[in-house]
Amino acid sequence: MTVLDDRKLVGDLLRKRIRELGIRQKDLIDDKLTTATISNIITGKKNVSKNTISYLCKKLNWEWEKIPQYVEDQEQKEVDQSKRIRLQLKSIEADIGSKYSLEQLKKIPSTDEPYILATMSYLQGNFYFKKENWEKAKEHYFQSIRIYDSHPDISNSNLKAACFNGLSRVYFKLNQFEEALRYTRKGQCYFVECEERKYIQFYLQISEAIYLDNMGLPLEALKVLEIMWAYQNDIATSSLLNMYSLQSILYNKLKMYEDSIKTIDVAIEIARQSKSYDHMYEMWTTLGVSYKNLGDLDFATICFNTASSLQDKVRSKLLLLQSYHYTEKGKLLLDEGDVIKASLILIDAVKLSKKAHDGPRQSEAQTALGECYLQLDRFSEAVEQFEEARKVAQKLSFLEQECNIILKLAQCYENRDIIKYNQYYSLFYQLSIKLLNGGDRNMLQKKAQPDPPGD
Repeated sequence: MTVLDDRKLVGDLLRKRIRELGIRQKDLIDDKLTTATISNIITGKKNVSKNTISYLCKKLNWEWEKIPQYVEDQEQKEVDQSKRIRLQLKSIEADIGSKYSLEQLKKIPSTDEPYILATMSYLQGNFYFKKENWEKAKEHYFQSIRIYDSHPDISNSNLKAACFNGLSRVYFKLNQFEEALRYTRKGQCYFVECEERKYIQFYLQISEAIYLDNMGLPLEALKVLEIMWAYQNDIATSSLLNMYSLQSILYNKLKMYEDSIKTIDVAIEIARQSKSYDHMYEMWTTLGVSYKNLGDLDFATICFNTASSLQDKVRSKLLLLQSYHYTEKGKLLLDEGDVIKASLILIDAVKLSKKAHDGPRQSEAQTALGECYLQLDRFSEAVEQFEEARKVAQKLSFLEQECNIILKLAQCYENRDIIKYNQYYSLFYQLSIKLLNGGDRNMLQKKAQPDPPGD
């Protein structure tokens, strides 16, 4: 069959020509061409004569006999346009989240290519993620997945896995850790071995470990990392540093402080050589936490001061790292007896954790701030901080943390209000029994983790 005999091919070509010229179909209607006739031509129906198709070609400034050449030209044009759009998308992705990136996405030429449409939706999801518009981000990630699922020919890419990674990060930001874990595991199911976004496999695994830790399953998180270490030569430096950082934090949670220090010592050198100031800031803070837990407050102070000296080099949007550092530094000052300075640092920690939507860190910072106010005899302010910290712990189902906060509230009222004291002490007893009976998975409160990685 020749090109001229392929009515569907010819119809598609003429439809694109009409769109290219910016002509409305009703502008082509005359004595020889009705709306139905034009529709039959562009949809490839065979009940239209070649003379009529030739007549339509003339109205579009084309010649019927040259259709084969036009087809070849169109195919080359589409190949060139596809290459150009893909390069444009790569350019936009390099700075996704900037005020111009969404505008540039909207300027991408109209195309029917499924991969490009799915990629555009994915990048829009990333844009809204950066803007902390979680609903819009979810909407676009799901749209990309729908396009992917409707076109099996693009199933050899990792777009769907990347979308699930994006969705898991959204739910992490919403403190919905079980949903985050569910989506990151779905992403791993759809990962394919190819050159495109091959790093997403490690993003998903690191995220899984982070979510398990948030759910009070540090040993399960360590198992995920153990599997990953076998592939460390294939993992990019930034992801590798995330692994070191998370592992040291998990060791701290499990009271394996010496192991945490050994892990961080290796990672700090890698971060220094790669000039990864964000990781250095986090790791010096974690090292300070390890020494504080060992009772080496002088060493801890050196570490926290080193982290503070790096703060100006940390990206301002990494609020999770900053809230982590301020909280731990405030707690160190409280342990050292510098209550006034500790309270000022912890006020900043609370503000940062709220801004970062970091519920676990907020609860921890407000509990420490309440301790400061209690020592300063600022009773009403202490109660306010403890109550707010308790509400956050309840929302996150952090039962052990809630139990500790209720005990502090009971202590607040011990010599002030015997009725409230008894109420809180009774509640503390009930929660303690629930803890002893294994009623809480989130036994270990969150210390910190690297932010789940994403594009």
